[in-house]
Amino acid sequence: MHKNFIRIIAGSVIGIAILTILLFLLRRTNLLITAYLWSVFAMIVFAISLGFWAKGVNIKYILNAAFPIMIKSYLAVTTAIAAIAVLLEICKITSMHCGWFSLIEFIVLAFFTWKILALDTGREVINNVEQNIKLQTVSWKIVAFELASVANRATINDKDTIRKVADAARFADPMEHPGVNNEVNSIKELVAKLNEAVNSGNSTEIPALCTNIELLIKERAAKLLILK
Repeated sequence: MHKNFIRIIAGSVIGIAILTILLFLLRRTNLLITAYLWSVFAMIVFAISLGFWAKGVNIKYILNAAFPIMIKSYLAVTTAIAAIAVLLEICKITSMHCGWFSLIEFIVLAFFTWKILALDTGREVINNVEQNIKLQTVSWKIVAFELASVANRATINDKDTIRKVADAARFADPMEHPGVNNEVNSIKELVAKLNEAVNSGNSTEIPALCTNIELLIKERAAKLLILK
């Protein structure tokens, strides 16, 4: 079992035990029992939610830092409301009806549930954006990878020349745009020719091919600056 999950269970069990001891120590009234049940419920929600989050099962939030803070806030608000209501009754200042108390606790639960669902919606939006970015950059990353592969297979005399072009492709903006398709297609054709030249050991063509590829990479970069 995950160590964090064990810690969460242990902390929740201790919290419920403390609440149970207070239940037996204080004069039991309908409000006290209702407050106890809502507080135990909050503890259980806290344990289950943070347990799933800690293990990374079913609940995988991009906003990982916000989720546990939200759950802890719900637990804190729920127990605080219960404590205040019980103290007011013990001090004989006022006694809240169990129905009104439960309504307040339910509103708090609904509010935090809405906030957590909003986090989940944000996660989906972020995932969609990330997926779109990956799809828009994969084509150019393949070009950069092919150039690096050609450079690794080149002879010592040609390796530095090709590696310079490969680095230019690697550090270039990977985003794709229809406006630079001509440049990208031309680069791919030249990379294929460069690959053939390296495989055949035809070093005479390599400098010219590298120069043309580098020029096209610069033209692509200049167009992308205008098109974005």
